[in-house]
Amino acid sequence: MSLFSDRQPFANNAAASLSSFSSGQTPSAYSHHDGENDHDMSRVEPMMMMEGEPVSSSKGRGQRGGFTDRFSLGLFLAEAAIIVLYGVFVEYGDTADPRQPDSTAVTDYYGMFRDVHVMVFIGFGFLMSFLNQYTLSSVGLTFLVGAFALQVSMLVVPFWHRVFAGGWVKIPLTLETLVTGDFGAATVLISMGAVLGRTSPLQLLVMVVIELFAYGFNEALLVNEIKVADVGGSMIIHAFGAYFGVACAWVLGPRNADQTNNASSRYSDTFAMIGTVFLWMYWPSFNGVLAGDTGNSRHRTILNTLLSLSASCIVTFVVSRMLRGGKFSMVDIQNATLAGGVAIGASANLFTTPWGAMTVGSIAGIISTVGFARLQDLLQRKFGLYDTCGVHNLHGMPGILGGLAGALFAGISTVDDYSATTLTHVIPSRADRTAGQQAGYQLLGLAVSIGMSLVSGALTGVVLRMPGLQQPSSLYDDEEDWAKEEE
Repeated sequence: MSLFSDRQPFANNAAASLSSFSSGQTPSAYSHHDGENDHDMSRVEPMMMMEGEPVSSSKGRGQRGGFTDRFSLGLFLAEAAIIVLYGVFVEYGDTADPRQPDSTAVTDYYGMFRDVHVMVFIGFGFLMSFLNQYTLSSVGLTFLVGAFALQVSMLVVPFWHRVFAGGWVKIPLTLETLVTGDFGAATVLISMGAVLGRTSPLQLLVMVVIELFAYGFNEALLVNEIKVADVGGSMIIHAFGAYFGVACAWVLGPRNADQTNNASSRYSDTFAMIGTVFLWMYWPSFNGVLAGDTGNSRHRTILNTLLSLSASCIVTFVVSRMLRGGKFSMVDIQNATLAGGVAIGASANLFTTPWGAMTVGSIAGIISTVGFARLQDLLQRKFGLYDTCGVHNLHGMPGILGGLAGALFAGISTVDDYSATTLTHVIPSRADRTAGQQAGYQLLGLAVSIGMSLVSGALTGVVLRMPGLQQPSSLYDDEEDWAKEEE
């Protein structure tokens, strides 16, 4: 989700990427230049050397392979524990129970659930494949992390809802539950984008568990107590995932690491565009799957999301060319074109009007493109923040914009726009709140989500630095964890 990233120019390592698609020819390097904002990563001091070997050698990573491999053993035990927890706490919901009457759940939800599933496993996976030496890890680890997070999320999120509700009934497994699992997986994958290429598989699995406990608590708090309207997750998913990842990345470091492999090629950028297109096409389903049908809510969500996405796409091409010396940048097009889907999330089912949705998308495209073209390099040089995928630019700032837009549209919502029944469907808390009060609670929810993500992300970064979690010996390199065929 670089879902999203600032790539550095490269030359010599491009030929190793996806060579089977180059017909035996060495691909030319793809690079972009930001004028005076270019940052030459070759000037970054290399990793400390010790007796001719990088400090980041495999020393201290423990046994790899066999029955004592820490990752394999840890993942096996974690999956065994999850199976036991599902056996104790999860049962089929009424819509899947053979003893209950037939339901329309599959008709109502499966199409959009399938779209969200494609976004999580194809969209995110391929969008993160821009690193030309890390394509196997980007797609493969997205598959693993997404599947693991899906299972954990369907346990943790309902758990926190029961804590706030004070009830301890079993978790009913339905298609809606699967959607919430995908939402949790998406949140984790957004955070993964910030530390992509700088974490081992074992570290990522630890991050999944910690983050989902924090995410589940934050989601239940915002939905059950603060009672925000955020149908598409601008605050709950995107802002939380982005700033959790950013805080984790900043604490995790390393700040003076070798960035040689932090580069893309024409071929890896093309594969990343596959992820962009899938995400762009299916984003209306992401925002609309849980919108419901009362008052044409789901229909309105789809319309608003597509209008916002199309506006952010068009504006991104305009701003990218302005900021990149009269040429388009693939990093901008791969990422900022999606910002409209993020920003409209909190208000997608509200009465934004078509021009309002397009305005939100246009602003999102502008701030996201500026973030990739100017801000990310500044944060890297001044603060040592290596946000591999630029999640701050695609999910963080547009998520904040989405929270602000949600407060605005909630604050001007009236019964005349909806009808009394529809208004309390899209904003249930309006039954006992004024429009102004709801706007204030929307802003409170945004602040809580950002604060919660920063604190929990920083603490997770501290945990991931602990010995024994198989810190990677080389960065942005598939050979760290993948067996590669001879090329």
